[in-house]
Amino acid sequence: MRFKVGIVGCGNILPMHAQSLINTKGVELVAVCDIRSLRARSAAKKYDCRYYLDYKRMLEKEGLDSLHILTPHYLHSPMAITALSRKINVL
Repeated sequence: MRFKVGIVGCGNILPMHAQSLINTKGVELVAVCDIRSLRARSAAKKYDCRYYLDYKRMLEKEGLDSLHILTPHYLHSPMAITALSRKINVL
């Protein structure tokens, strides 16, 4: 069984998280999300996963075990609360 992970926020810190996930046995990066379409599409292509422009939609569709939040700090709380309410672990 694979541990399914999603990332919201495809800015400068993304490669550190994405590459670590890809290199971890038993973990699958299944989706990334960003409000900027080009960033989301580019990240999905680079890391061979799906992309979303709305993190709530990603949470609904992907059946994630964990969500990495890489957005500006003021967005962390609402995103974490939404993920945790769906029983998704948050980093």
